[in-house]
Formats: sequence, C-alpha cells, structure tokens
Amino acid sequence: MQMNSAYLQRKQFWMLMLAGAAGHTYGAAGIWHMGTPEIHGNWGGWGLQPYDLTTWDEGMHFPGSAQLGRNKALLESLPWQQFQEHPEWVEADAFAAGVPGKIAVIYQPIRGTYKWGGIAVKGLSAGDWSGYYFDPVSGRKYDIGVHLINGKWTSPNVPSPQDWVLVLEAQSISQLVSLDSGKVGERFETKLDPQGAKFSKKMGPEWLKIEPDGTCSGTPDVGNRGPNSFLVTVKEPGKEESLLQLQMAVVGADGELFTENFNGYTTFNKISKQFQTQLSVAHSGTVRGWNSSGEGAIHAVDRSFGGGDVTPSDWAVMFYMDNKINRFGIDANEKDAMYEVSFEVAPGVYSQASQATREGDALLFQILAKDGTVIKSFTQLVRKWDAKQTFDAGSFEYVGTGTGSVSIEITGAGKSMDPWFKGALDNLVVKKK
Repeated sequence: MQMNSAYLQRKQFWMLMLAGAAGHTYGAAGIWHMGTPEIHGNWGGWGLQPYDLTTWDEGMHFPGSAQLGRNKALLESLPWQQFQEHPEWVEADAFAAGVPGKIAVIYQPIRGTYKWGGIAVKGLSAGDWSGYYFDPVSGRKYDIGVHLINGKWTSPNVPSPQDWVLVLEAQSISQLVSLDSGKVGERFETKLDPQGAKFSKKMGPEWLKIEPDGTCSGTPDVGNRGPNSFLVTVKEPGKEESLLQLQMAVVGADGELFTENFNGYTTFNKISKQFQTQLSVAHSGTVRGWNSSGEGAIHAVDRSFGGGDVTPSDWAVMFYMDNKINRFGIDANEKDAMYEVSFEVAPGVYSQASQATREGDALLFQILAKDGTVIKSFTQLVRKWDAKQTFDAGSFEYVGTGTGSVSIEITGAGKSMDPWFKGALDNLVVKKK
C-alpha cells in the first residue's frame, strides 16, 4: 500500500536472515494478492476496496526485488547454512551472524544523515581479518583491507550514509611482504617472488593489478593515499597454496605519508553552539584510527558553517583540560630520513567564555617509537581566544630512527587540568622531505 520502500525490503531480509531465519520470500504490492488490471485482489475485506492497484507483473519489478536478488547472491557465496546469530558482536542497532573464528557478516541499518562512521565490532577471535563493505543497493564491494582485531574494533568509515553489509573473514597469513612506496599519479610496477609460482589477488584496492606470474602494476590516485593492503594467494609447484599479505604506502603527489583532516569525526552527543561564533561544537566523539583520553575527549568544532547541518562538515578537534589523542602505525621512520609535520592550530572554546583559550596556552606534539621512546617533542603556542575561530599554520621536523612505524601523540601543554581549552587542531600532515 505504498508504505514499504526498497530499504525496508533490504532491512527485513538481513535482520531476519542474520537472526536465524531459514529463508526469506520477497513480497510487494500486486504480488501477494495477485493483482491484475481486471481484478485488484481484495476478495472480501474493507468493502472490497483495493489494497493497491499495482499488478503482479509490476510489483515483481520494483527496485527492492532486484536488490534482494543481489543480497541473496552475496549470502549464497558464503557458507550461510553454517551461520549462527551473534548479536553480541555488534551494537544494538546492527545485526550479526557467522561462524566464530572464520567469518562474520554484519548488517548496519541506516543511522541517519551525515553518518559516515564505521561499524563497531566486538568479541571476534583475535587475529588478522580481511573485510569489505557490500552495497545492498547496487551490489558493489569496497575492500577495507586486512586488520589485526583484538577486542573492540571499529571498521573504517562507510562509503556513504546508507545501510551497509560488512563481511569479515579470518585469514591465516603465512608471510607479510612490504613493497616499495607508490606515489599518487605515477605508475607503480614490481614483481613478486618466487619465480615459477602462480599468484592470484584475493582482495585489495582495485588500482593494483596482479598477474598470475606475480607482476604487480597500476597507478594509484589520491583516494589511495596512505597504507594499502592486499591479500594474494601463491601456489608453488609441489607445495600447498599459501596466503601473502602485501603492504605498501602510497604517498601524495608532494610526498605526504599521512594526512588527517578530522572530518571523520563522529559524535552521539547533542551538538551545541560555540561561544560567540555559533559554530557547531560537540564532545565525547571519535575519529577513526585515533585513541583518546581525558575529560569529554574528543571535543570538536565544525569550521564549515555557523548553524544547522551541512554536507560535508569540516571538523577540527579541540583539547580541553587533560584531553589527549594518539595515532599509531604511521610509516614515517626511515633511518636518518627527514620528516616534516605540518598542521593548523587555533584557540578553542565550547559554549562559555570561561572555557576559552588564554595567553600562553599551547599544544604538545610528540613523535614516539614503538617502544614509547620519544623521537621528537614540540610545543606550539596558540593565540588566545579573540571571538573568532581563526587557524594559523605551524610545523616541525624530526629525523627517523629506523625503529619501525611511529605514533603521534597530541595534548594540551601547560597546566593541562585547568578547566578551559588549550587549543584546536586541524589538517595534520606528515611528509618525507
């Protein structure tokens, strides 16, 4: 009766199949009552008024029909008959099923406009898991790479604010291979060892093609900047097939190894208005890939507009009292190489004048080795609040130690427990000089 859209069809299919249903039947106006142009199909109720004037051959071609076909095909490509429901793997607004230690399939219904945040997963067996997002509308897949999951984990941002299916598969990786870095807009080519083996790409960004003889080639674009991960099967004559994980970094056209604009900031708290500017501010949010601690962390201000929702937001993070954020696993530590860290800083405030940044407040940046050794410590002074959310450019350099990937830790400097904001941060970039 014109009430249930294609989205409702998708949601019903996945929430039921992941909750243990043995099967699912598509239904729509015209079909269940076999409507025809001559007979609308109401055989007795409501004074013989028509349920719907859609005919059966029209209803079978509604968008939801083809979409359920695509979702059925995905499910049939997996060992769905072995699945058991596992609601404990996800938050209350999502649905999950699978085989423990092998595969997890999660359906995330629509969460609202501007909701790009990843999907929270918990309770999976510790280890390497490969994953991809499946678009239940078009049937397209979006690889998200291989991730070490141990405890609660949040997937990368979803490709768009709609409903998604997340498929995670446990992987037994026999070897980790690090490739040379690629560069945005430049052709990359290499060849895998051993010679004589047969290779097949199992998953990873589409830009890199892998031939059966191990030849790898392609040209990454700006969307591939950062860490790239690929799973490849290799079969040597007379040996069992094994699984390789290829890792490489794609740097920007100007040598950027890591960038963060904090626009993936997600909050489930009511958004307030910033004192004087009326920009949107929020607290207790998350940014994918960053850990946080302290009172109400992570605070953020939306630089893009002075009121109302916008697409997209332009978030910058703010540091209140003892707020601290850190990001691990940045591949920027080649021995004796020079690196530059650039950023924008500004004063910060929430909804009250007493919270505003004051003269002498600063942000402390630390580059840390894997063992916690400080490679570089740098303090950036921040101007005091002047009724404007004005950002200034800043930067510092450090020399790599060759001791593996580094982490960046940022917090307020000075008397960090004072109840005001020490500053705001945006557009963080790490590049090799």
